[in-house]
Amino acid sequence: MTRKEYLAWMKEDLDRLNALAAGWADDTRHSRIDLRHACEHQLEGLRAHRERTAARMLEAQAAPEDAWERAALDLDRAWREMREAYGVARMYFEPELRDSSFR
Repeated sequence: MTRKEYLAWMKEDLDRLNALAAGWADDTRHSRIDLRHACEHQLEGLRAHRERTAARMLEAQAAPEDAWERAALDLDRAWREMREAYGVARMYFEPELRDSSFR
């Protein structure tokens, strides 16, 4: 996979995860008050991971060729952490999926 393809794939996946989180945010607005705060806390964590990952994507995109490998490693680490956070949140927001793996 080329650098351009890799970044395009990551952007596409990030957009998909953003849409998923937006749906959860909509669901949170309609939750009971006692659940709303817990849901909002979970979403805040996701936003923080998403922002770090988006920043690493921009850094990787702007990195000169000789710094690309390091930027890609930083992006991969941020990506793994974000995906793990989404996996936990998915089980939180979609309890019926607790037995399935996050993809």
